[in-house]
Amino acid sequence: MTEALPSGLQIRELPAPKYYEVIYTQRFEHKEGIRSWNERALIMIDDAKGHFSVESGYGNFSNVWGAAGRGGETLHGFLYTCDFDYFMDKASTKPHRIPDYDATVLQLRKDLLQRRREAAGWSRDWMTKERARNMWDDLERLQWDHADTMVRALFEDSDWCQFLDYCDPTCTKEDPGLRRFWNELWRPFAENVLRHWYLIDKQRRPARASAALQREARFPIPRCRALSVEVAA
Repeated sequence: MTEALPSGLQIRELPAPKYYEVIYTQRFEHKEGIRSWNERALIMIDDAKGHFSVESGYGNFSNVWGAAGRGGETLHGFLYTCDFDYFMDKASTKPHRIPDYDATVLQLRKDLLQRRREAAGWSRDWMTKERARNMWDDLERLQWDHADTMVRALFEDSDWCQFLDYCDPTCTKEDPGLRRFWNELWRPFAENVLRHWYLIDKQRRPARASAALQREARFPIPRCRALSVEVAA
């Protein structure tokens, strides 16, 4: 005999999540040419709980989206419409943008030239030709191994500290490893598997599909090569 549940307690059985095994090819440039080998990734998508995860040679990714957060779409269909920055901001375990040393040095040089040209009044008295030359030479003479190290060193210099006005000048770029994950694994998987669910969502929810199409127009999704995908039992 089934006992009555205590007041306020609810129990329900949830549909099983879907597991996908993806076999993909990793490539890297070697002095003897381009080398490649097959890798295995495991992708789990749980539409009932809004949870998804990826375990791969590129790293691990996971996040939870509630039904409201994905506009009522299935998680499969919603993931298909996510662009690179949004996906990585939510699912990556590390920042998807990293400091770019060369771009930071280039931008600082441009800022020095612009400040010198536009300087007027007391600003011109401070940004003298000699001071601008010394600061330019700092970027030429001093070599750092990382943009963060350079910026910390510049903030220890009184001239640079005043020039930067305590604002971080670091330029960033996409993490190349995360971009490779996106191009070589995730987007081909999305095109071969998730697009099917996205089209179903579009038929069921025309209004929401319109918003999804607007996202797709802003972030065009290129057609990708096929890859081997198996649905785990």
